[in-house]
This record gives sequence, structure tokens and C-alpha cells, in this order.
Amino acid sequence: MADGARNELRLRDLATATEGTMANLPFTIGTDIGGLAAQEMEDGSVRVYFLHGGSDTAGFFGGPLGYNELYVLTLRPSETPNPDGSFSYFADGSFTLLADFLDEIEGLPVQGAVPFRGLALLGNDFYTMYYPLLDDNGEKSGGYFSPDRIGELLSLNIQQQTFQATMRFPRLFKPTTLEGVNSRGTIFLAGPDAFASVYDYHYAGSGKTAPMTPWRDAFAYGTDFWGFNIFEYDPRTKYVSQVLFRPKLDDAPLFFSDIGAEGVQYDGMGWNDGVLVLTGRGYFWGEGAPEGFARFFITLDPNERDANGNPIVLSLDFDNDELQRAVFGLAGVSGTQIAPSVPLSNPAGGIDTTSIDALFATLAYSPQAVNGVTPLSAMYALHFLDTSLDPGAAFYTDTFDAIPGALADNANKTSGIGRATHDLRSELPPGHPASSITGPGLDVIFSHLTYSQADSGGSFANLNERDLRRFDSTQILQPSLVYNFDFPVDRGGITTQQNGQVVRLLRGGDAFQGGEAGTTFAYNEVYEIDLSARNPQWRLIGKFADASIGNPEINGRLLTDIATFASSDYATTLDSDLVRLIYDTSGSGGSYHGQIETVARLGWDRLDAIAAAPGRGEVYLIGSFQGVDFSQTSGHLNPMATTSIYAFDPRNTFIKNSWWGFAGDFNTTAATTAGTFYTTNAPNQLLDIRGSAFVDGSLVIAGTLDFGGSGGRFFESGAIVINVDAKGTPGDPHLMRFDSLEAANLLGLASRNDGASAASPIQLAEAMDGTNTVIVDPDFAKLSYSNKALRSGLITQVFAAEFARGLTENNQNAFQCRLELLSSGKAHEALVRYAGQKDGIGQATAYLLAILDGETPTCGSGVPR
Repeated sequence: MADGARNELRLRDLATATEGTMANLPFTIGTDIGGLAAQEMEDGSVRVYFLHGGSDTAGFFGGPLGYNELYVLTLRPSETPNPDGSFSYFADGSFTLLADFLDEIEGLPVQGAVPFRGLALLGNDFYTMYYPLLDDNGEKSGGYFSPDRIGELLSLNIQQQTFQATMRFPRLFKPTTLEGVNSRGTIFLAGPDAFASVYDYHYAGSGKTAPMTPWRDAFAYGTDFWGFNIFEYDPRTKYVSQVLFRPKLDDAPLFFSDIGAEGVQYDGMGWNDGVLVLTGRGYFWGEGAPEGFARFFITLDPNERDANGNPIVLSLDFDNDELQRAVFGLAGVSGTQIAPSVPLSNPAGGIDTTSIDALFATLAYSPQAVNGVTPLSAMYALHFLDTSLDPGAAFYTDTFDAIPGALADNANKTSGIGRATHDLRSELPPGHPASSITGPGLDVIFSHLTYSQADSGGSFANLNERDLRRFDSTQILQPSLVYNFDFPVDRGGITTQQNGQVVRLLRGGDAFQGGEAGTTFAYNEVYEIDLSARNPQWRLIGKFADASIGNPEINGRLLTDIATFASSDYATTLDSDLVRLIYDTSGSGGSYHGQIETVARLGWDRLDAIAAAPGRGEVYLIGSFQGVDFSQTSGHLNPMATTSIYAFDPRNTFIKNSWWGFAGDFNTTAATTAGTFYTTNAPNQLLDIRGSAFVDGSLVIAGTLDFGGSGGRFFESGAIVINVDAKGTPGDPHLMRFDSLEAANLLGLASRNDGASAASPIQLAEAMDGTNTVIVDPDFAKLSYSNKALRSGLITQVFAAEFARGLTENNQNAFQCRLELLSSGKAHEALVRYAGQKDGIGQATAYLLAILDGETPTCGSGVPR
């Protein structure tokens, strides 16, 4: 034992608690941090290594002061054994300096240097703990000691007097003493109490939909690992073989039923005859304990557990030394042969070393070390949140709740922590609250309108790119004017090809010019620019309105957005049609007038935007449809109740999925992040949709967000981000985030992947029955759909509305017929019958017409008007 009060190396008899002096330590007055290790040699001697670390508070202005010097002393056995067969040991000389890891002047401290803490020797390899000082940004720098400092396990190179971090403990676990055990092939690292809490993150979700789970509940108000936290660790393979800890229960004792303690700190640990001996100081009370602060010695068997799985404390002794001494460390001997490492599997698979601490990612562990809420699993959970894009929302996600399973799946594997992180984060879409702070970016390209200061009333379209996760990341892709429209426009869009190098801009027109609601001015002109060209210039490539270049068609068919998909350009129309643009490539006459081919009629109230997702073989159509509360569902009270989305393949007119605000698909939960908005209030409505883009699983929809509520109503230019793979549960909501667009007046969004190669379409079954294209429009009748797409109820309500409109004589009867078709379930019955088949709507129309009966009196006898 390195006794700082007497400045002596002392030998303590655990059975009798008696001590004897072996040698003097190097000068250590005024310091209290260090370490001790012992090495049994082949000739029977023992080498003792003393680490003089320094102090956290003895430096200038209460700052750290470091020596970080390693000394060695040889203890030799007596020539004849004692009567009991043991040998007495005698110091062969005094401690001599072996290595100085700060300077080359023995005994000279360095002001501001952080002291090494604890010492372990495994074979001939030395290890110590180091807590770099951090600045406000978490970077290593000067400053005072902080409990938030990250602990690093260092490997010491004695010959070169250098050190290198081999493991990092980013949270919670703060080892203060170490011991190497050759016979086990491991080192033990011990630290004090730890309290795992995410109260601030939990509080951020209060008042929102946030059901708790046992795993989440353990962190919401904190789990206390009481008394000691010990990792048994093999530094050769970076493997935690076990974690020893005692979870605190209400009014539970620290070690024994009649003794209480708090503020326990450890400064020494040694291995002796199969048990660990730890020493430290704490405040004690109870029968058999000194009242107040005292030094203690405990022994525990790392191989034994009680009925609750906790390590068994074999004994607890208190130091009766009046000096209240500082101890630099304990050390025992554990043989000369090093046990082999536990073999670990190294399967193929991803390892995340970028979104979390790279060294921590290389940590491997046993199943016991992460079984439930342990210091290791808790440390990982906290670090996972710390590195998440939005920790407060991430805490409530299904991803956070999946941590125990991910850790268990990667036990006994190399880099288990990195593998678990890859499993948790690799499939998250950009912008997900549990995704990494550093990426991937939620990057969208957008056209931004600014209006002329002159009297011409013109508008300028500028091309920009932005990572929606940040306010300050807007950049101009094209530094000069992109295009000058001589007349204002409020409808249009952009799309990309060749990984964003080629941009196409749709100048749609204006839906409300001339002061008369319902009047449209349709320009429908498409321009293209190649940003990789030496001198990029916009050029007109097509016009799709019955008017000359630069002039609108009054009340023409107004195109509202554009997207390149599967080598074709598709556009949306204000009257809810999806069309394909056929360019005039003949070059004759230079007219640029192309043709519009109707692909499908959706039957919505309006269709505003389209986003290409070529990797999924689909586009996303975004618009509005007003549902009816046919069964007291109060769907109209849900957020963004009219907002409607289809995942749609225009090649076979197949609706693969649907989302609808009326069905509650855009409700916010505690797992929804407010992104770059200054408010965390959920938007009530999405108005004036101005474009959309699909970015690796995230569907971005831009428009005006209405934040109406009891505190008043206000509008903000913003974007909602839909996780198209979400389950729609409180922990995995469809509405993943909403972001500010800082009053941007948009003319379309796009991603860089719009024009990429498209996945093959799904093969649909042939129609099994006849179709009807009289009651409903033929371009509506040819729509097909999946069973999954029927979930939201959007297709069912649109179908009922279109069927009733085509069957009845007036709007009042049409509305009543629509209610009857919905409340009777007949509309849904007809649709389910033909899911996954070609011409599904047309077949459902014919079938529904045949089953009309007394439940649908307003719909008549099935004879169309």
C-alpha cells in the first residue's frame, strides 16, 4: 500500500489489519493521486511500481498539478522461510525513477497538467486512467476538473516515455483505481457511485404522447449504481468480461444491513488470493461503523453472486489510523503466467466508429456486462443520446428502446459497441432524432423567389441548397441570377438529374392573379441549367400551355410541380392529375411546345407537389383532400387533417402506400423533433404547399405552417419531414420533424437523386373482374393499390366521393351517398376485394354498383344519372 500520509510503502496483513513499513516513497507531500502495481518475478522477487500522479486541486488557482512519474523498487524474499512457510520481503535499495511522462526533471511538477490516476500491470504492459480537461465545447483544453470529463484508459510506453489512449469511457463510469491480474488475463477498473439519469431529456417530452417502457423508465428519473462500479477488462481484446455493481434500492445498505454510507471514493485496489481488496474513504454510520468520514477496506469475490445477482462483499474493515491518510494505491501479486484472452467472433457486418466515440466503438463485452440496466449499458445509452441529433426526442423513440436488444445481439463480438450502434442507426433516415449529430445531412435543393423592386412586378428565382437540420447552412448554388420572370409566379417546381448537376425548373404560373379567385395563369414552361458547365446558362426546353413563349394561358391547366423519374418528367396539376411531359425534340420551328399525357386522376381537392424516390421505384404525391366524419371519428380535428400523400408508381399507376392527416398520421409525439423552429408547438395545418423532396427515407414537404392555438395564431414558412418507413406509433411517428425555412418564398424542392436509376415496378395481378369507367373517370378507374395503402382511409374516402359524385343527381345527394358508402362499409369492402390487382378502382366501382342495397338509399338503385 502506498501511504501518502507517511510517504511510505507499507505492507498490510488483511487478516490482522496490521501494517509494516517496507520503504519510503518518493516525495509526495501535497499530492494525493497516483497508483501502485506489483510484478512477481521468476526468481521470487517482487517489483513494485509506484505512479506519482499529482493533484486535481494543488496547482495554481486550485487547478491541477501533475508529476506523472513512474518509479520502481525491488522487494527480495528472505533467504529462509518463516515458520508458516511464507517469506518476508525486504527492499533492495529505494525507489528509482523509471519513466517521466511530462518532463525529464525528477520531482518537478507541471502546473495545469492532469495527473494520471491508478496503475495496472498485465504481464509487462502498464495502464493508467487519464481525465483530459475539457472546454465548453467538449474539446480537450485547460480548465478545472469536471465530473463530465471523459475517462481514457492509457497504455504507457516505458522505453519511450509516451502514452496512448486505448479505450475511452464517455459517460458515467469514472474509474479511479486499477489492478492487473495475470492469472485472469484482465485488469480491474473500479469507480465510485454512478447515477444514470436523462431527466433533462425526459422533461423535454413532458405533456406529449410518450408512453414509458421499463428500459426508458430506468433513465427517466435515474438509476443509482451504488457503492462501487467495477469493470473486469482485457485490454488485449478490449473486452469487458463482467461488470460488478450494486443497484441501489430504497433504504438499502451499502455493504451490510446495519451500515450506511455515502460519498464513497476509491483510491486503491489489489488482488489477493482470489479476492479483490478495495480501499477508499466515505461517510459512514450505523452499528460497527465510525460515525463520520473514515477509510475502509472491503474484500469481494468477483466470481460469487448473491440471490439477486449482486457481487458478494466478504468483509468490511475500517482504518483506525488517526492520520486520515491519503492512499495512492494498493497492489497484489497474481502469478507470472498470463491467462489467454476470451475468443471473440468477428462476423461480417457494419461497425459504426463515426457517430459515437471511435475508441468506445471498439469495446467488446460479455452478455453479463449488458444484461439489463448495468453501468456499461447505461453508459452506452447516455452516450447514444449525447450523440443524437435531438436527444430529447431520441429518448422517446423506438430506437432508444431497442438499445438492450442491439447490445445483446453483439455480445462476445469484436467492436460490439460499434456494431450495436450500426444496427441502431444505419437504417435511420436523415433528420431522425436518434440519428447522428454529424450526419447524414438532410440536404435539399430549392428554388427561392425574390420579387423585383422595380414596377415591373417581376420575380427572380435563385437556386439554393440547405441542410434542414441547421439554420446557417444555406448556400447559393448559382451565385448569379438564376432566372428573371417578367411576371410573378406562385406555382412551379424543380427537379435534378446527374446527381444534381443538371437542374430543371418549372415555371407553372399563378392560381389567383387578376384579383379573381379561381382564375389561373398557366405558363407551364420548363427551363434547364447544367451547373457543371463552364458558363452555366438557363435554356428553355419545353412549354406545355396554349400560349406563346413567356405568356400564360388564361384558366389553362396549371402545372404545380415537376420530378424526373425513370427517364421521364412528371408533373402535378392543380386539379389533382398526374401527367407526363412529352418534350418536342424535333427541333422544327423552335416552338418548344410539348404534350401533356395524363397518367392518373387522383380525385383529391388539389395536388400540389411531387417528389421522386427512384431507389424505391416510386414518387410521392402531396396535396389536400377533405375527409368526412362518417362515424364520429373527429378526424378533421387531427393536425394537418387535409394533407394527403401517396407513394405511387406512375409506370403501373399503383398506389403503394398512403398517409393522411385526417387519420392522425401527422400527430406529433414526444419523439417528434421541432428541428430548427424556435417553437416546439405542433403545426395545426400545412397550407400553400410549395414543393417536396425525398432524401434517403425522409420526405420533405415545404409550405406554410399554421400554428394556431389558444395562445393565438401565427404562420411560418417551414417544412415537415415524414419518415415514410415509420410505424406511426408514439415512439416511431410518421411526422418525424418540422423545420423553419426562414420566410423563404419557395418555387419547389428537389434532392440530388431525382434522376437516378429507378427500381423495377411491382408486378400486379391481372384483373379478375370487369371494370366500370362510366361512374368514375377512366383515369381514376385505372388506379391500383396495395392493402397497406388502404390503412389511412384516404383511398376509401376518395373512392366513395368519386363514386357518389358520378352516381347521384346533385351535390347534396352526393354527400349523403358518400356517407352511406362509408358508414355501411361497402366502399371499403369493394376496395379490399381488388387490392394488388390491375384496374383496382375500376373493378371496385363495378362491384360496388352491384351490391348497393337498402343501406345506401341515397345512392339509388345503382343506375348512374
